[in-house]
Amino acid sequence: MQFKQQPDKHKSYRPMYRLSLSNDKKWIRHYIDNDNYYQYKAKGDLSMNKKTKSSMMATLLLCFTLLLSACSGTAITASNNVETKAPANESTEVQSTTKIVSTVKGDVEIPVDPERIVTDYYPGFLLTMGIKPVGTQELYMKSPYLKEHNEGITYFEESLEAVVDLKPDLIITGDDKKYEEYAKIAPTVLIPFNLEMDATLEEFSKILDKEEEVKAWLNDYNQKVAKARQTVQDIIGKDQTVTIFAGGATKNITLYGNGYTGRSFYDGLGLTPPAKEVEEIDPEKPWLELSPELLPDYAGDYIFVAVDKATETYDYKNEPVWKTLDAVQNDQIFEIDGWSFWFSDPISILGQIEEVTEMLVQHAKEE
Repeated sequence: MQFKQQPDKHKSYRPMYRLSLSNDKKWIRHYIDNDNYYQYKAKGDLSMNKKTKSSMMATLLLCFTLLLSACSGTAITASNNVETKAPANESTEVQSTTKIVSTVKGDVEIPVDPERIVTDYYPGFLLTMGIKPVGTQELYMKSPYLKEHNEGITYFEESLEAVVDLKPDLIITGDDKKYEEYAKIAPTVLIPFNLEMDATLEEFSKILDKEEEVKAWLNDYNQKVAKARQTVQDIIGKDQTVTIFAGGATKNITLYGNGYTGRSFYDGLGLTPPAKEVEEIDPEKPWLELSPELLPDYAGDYIFVAVDKATETYDYKNEPVWKTLDAVQNDQIFEIDGWSFWFSDPISILGQIEEVTEMLVQHAKEE
């Protein structure tokens, strides 16, 4: 009221007069649009000398509205604070440190991210997924294709005390007889040892949540094997057969089918075994013991003989029975290291396939 009674001055009292952008001559607008629309017109000063009851009522109404808005805003804020707590609590509950996996022994609770994995038979499968076990049996790390991964792994052999000392948070075994003993030490998963490579990898991927890593490794593996197959089949025709023996020129000779030492040749490189071998070898027991006199019945156009290459080699052209075989007479017989071809983990199988491929390529060049 005192302000209204002051004499008119030439200078405007509008507080927003000077607040404008340097590149925009329009005035900044207030958010209460209906009561201040007059500020949008730039013509002269505005008089405040009009005396009306309506202006007083409008002022009181505005104050009352602002008061209600403030109270309402406080309530909304409090309500929002309560609501934001729920998702945090839910997130905490979801982030569990363990999970349940389905196995041949039933459901087993294991760590979500195990850091100390112990395995007896499967170190090569873990290494395929980029996981190094803290402990394993030494036998399964003696593959020459795994030698670069040996550092940092402890060997426990058959000692349960040594397994306890490793403080595992997860044990993965292929030994049904040891399962119960292992399970008393740490959460234990049994993966049957008679599964094929792909099936075993699939089991590992599910247990350890490594589906993408296994998929990527298998894609790379399949590409390399497809290339190796093509190279080998360009040397060994589709109508030619291949036999894998073990024992060299000794009295007891082993014939391998699609398993053990023969796996990389038949399943890996897609080579063809002789018809008699297919007829007589049981897929569940893919090997036969033969006497030397039976060699001609099973010998293919190409022969691979598994021997201890560190100490053994034979002159097959001067050995009875062997010298009668077409493969020997045609210089299509090769010795491979039986120890190296014993291993069946993915890294070793790929190494075996590449070794046989290189052997045949080199032989073709010499011919």
